[in-house]
Amino acid sequence: MENFPHSASYFLAESEASARGFLTAVIAIALSVYFIFVLKKPFWEGLGYTLLLVAFLIGPPSAYVFLRTDGQVAALSEQYQNDPQSVLNQEAVRMSAVIDRYRYIRIVQVVAINAGLLLLLFPSKQSLYKGIAVGLIWFAVSNFITEYYSEARAILYLQQLHK
Repeated sequence: MENFPHSASYFLAESEASARGFLTAVIAIALSVYFIFVLKKPFWEGLGYTLLLVAFLIGPPSAYVFLRTDGQVAALSEQYQNDPQSVLNQEAVRMSAVIDRYRYIRIVQVVAINAGLLLLLFPSKQSLYKGIAVGLIWFAVSNFITEYYSEARAILYLQQLHK
């Protein structure tokens, strides 16, 4: 990491966050299986279906980021030794694109929380919908918190690249 000093804290934090994301996905799968096949109550089944969806949304990207990080840092460090300014410029372009994608994540969060609130407010005797609603709201809130810090790290890293 010494060869590419800008990246040490950013990539370490991203690696840790992706490991937590993957662990969350594994726990969500286990809980969803328990809720759907053991508890077998409509509310818990609804929550289980939502957790299963969340697991498949966050698990694969988290695993990908975790597995690629060491190789990415090694490649950046090697390139930095040969052409520091070029690497800084390429990373700045890449990180600008990453930061731009956070607006789409926020759209998903807003849709999820609104769908959850609508399902909670919708008068229904179906507790399955209430379970789905709670799952959607949990996903939106927890994802907002996680992505807020991820975006802040990305912005800080981009600022460090421009120094």
